[in-house]
Amino acid sequence: MAMKKSMKLLRLEYWPAGKLRANPRNWREHSQGQRAAMRGLLERVGFVGAVLLNEQTGHLLDGHMRVELSDPEAEMPVLIGRWSEGQERLILASRDPMAAMAVADGEALEALLEKIAVDDPAIQAIFEAAEQSVRPRNLKDGSGERSCGEVARQAPGSADGMQGGGGDAEGVTRNVGRKRSYQVVITCKGRADQRKVLAGCEENDWRGRPVELPR
Repeated sequence: MAMKKSMKLLRLEYWPAGKLRANPRNWREHSQGQRAAMRGLLERVGFVGAVLLNEQTGHLLDGHMRVELSDPEAEMPVLIGRWSEGQERLILASRDPMAAMAVADGEALEALLEKIAVDDPAIQAIFEAAEQSVRPRNLKDGSGERSCGEVARQAPGSADGMQGGGGDAEGVTRNVGRKRSYQVVITCKGRADQRKVLAGCEENDWRGRPVELPR
């Protein structure tokens, strides 16, 4: 279905972070490792994208962590639109799952990471996590098995386990992308089985996440 011509345009403004209100329906939580990585990126490159705000409700739709980590007086780029409460719920529920459906090109990712060197263990951890999440190449066209999660034991200094430290020795800068990850791809009969597998992962302190792909 084509977009309606009557849809209103978004507008970009700069607001102090302290003025932005979190969405009470926000269902995403961020680990200490993610927060540490975001702080490092904000220090190095600043804001590279706007947070999303629903003017109708006054609630954020995207960018909660960036707002939380910013000084209340810091001017942030804010993309503003107007949506009903029903549309707001739809946006909240769909943005991250839609992004998660994208399939990574492992070779392109490796080539990109080979040109990046950082001395921040938290940022290194998110790159390593990205490499671990690369799915088999035949999934790019929608074929292959459904991934039931990256059932790999959490590596030291990974994004989920970071507590604001760890990683390589202080002062060491290295290219990421050299660690091996060990994963299992499991085909589940349905969401109930998927939840059972993920529960088993949590009991064994393994990292896993549910993924659904079109057959």
